[in-house]
Amino acid sequence: TKKLELNKDVEIIVDPEALKDSKPQTKSARSRPVKIRSERASFLQQTMQLTFEGGVTVEQDRDLMSGENLYATLNDQKRLQKLEIRTNSYLRSMEEGRSAEVHAVDMDFFLDKDQRLERAVAMRQAGGKSLDADSEVQLNGANMIEVLFQAQGDRSLLKQMRTEGRSVINLSAPKSKANDPRSANKRLTADAVKLVWRVSGRDLDKAEAVGNAELFVDPVIKNSAADKKTLTASRIDCDFFETGNLARTFIASGGAKAVIEPVQQVEDRGTRTLTSQKMTAVFVKDTQDVERMDAQGDAKFNEADRNGVAANISF
Repeated sequence: TKKLELNKDVEIIVDPEALKDSKPQTKSARSRPVKIRSERASFLQQTMQLTFEGGVTVEQDRDLMSGENLYATLNDQKRLQKLEIRTNSYLRSMEEGRSAEVHAVDMDFFLDKDQRLERAVAMRQAGGKSLDADSEVQLNGANMIEVLFQAQGDRSLLKQMRTEGRSVINLSAPKSKANDPRSANKRLTADAVKLVWRVSGRDLDKAEAVGNAELFVDPVIKNSAADKKTLTASRIDCDFFETGNLARTFIASGGAKAVIEPVQQVEDRGTRTLTSQKMTAVFVKDTQDVERMDAQGDAKFNEADRNGVAANISF
């Protein structure tokens, strides 16, 4: 059994043979060479396994993976097919319009036959965030995050993030409207969440929050005119404007309830409660506050001693 051991300031480059006999400009950034650095490394030829220890960084074009230790497997063409990073694992993907980072205790990465990243699985204390949108997205609390990529033309793009375990998605108020008194942050919580990026274009296309879903809309400036809003349901499906991770509509189904409360105690309005079978929260694009709530099916409204019942109610 042949085993190669390397010590101190190790650098190994895994260069796909396909680049040598094809036009580089037609290849995705993810089919380019992968550079791995660590303190120590070993290669076991019989099993085609590489082991890196003592702090590891993996670079491919503008993408970065890192952690304490790395166990890598090569395929028959001597290209990377799986990377297992253990302890302080991290991924940063810098494709314009869908840049994001993910971190966890441990992460596994799966690559296609052209050494392009197809899938990453983050395990234990997993979290992530977007890096270049007007409204920043942060993901926390998940037991597991699965990240999917897709090849498109000469690129390989971030496609989807899916969580398991009670997860929290924070959608910040637009940076361009940070001081607008009408701007609002959003927090989406559920037993499982899926974030989907646009196939063509940039930023988020939709999100799905399934299992005890809750949307909390929190005004940035908490003055006497401001309301905080909580929408709960079995499931909430989210649709976004074309760019910026800006929410267009959040549709709550499976028994929906909205509670609208003044941030400060005021005389002219109290807590308002709206319930229905299905409810749509429509957002103002610029500020990301709720423009209105459309309750559909067995709708009921309450504020103090005021009550209303109808098939549909808009508030």
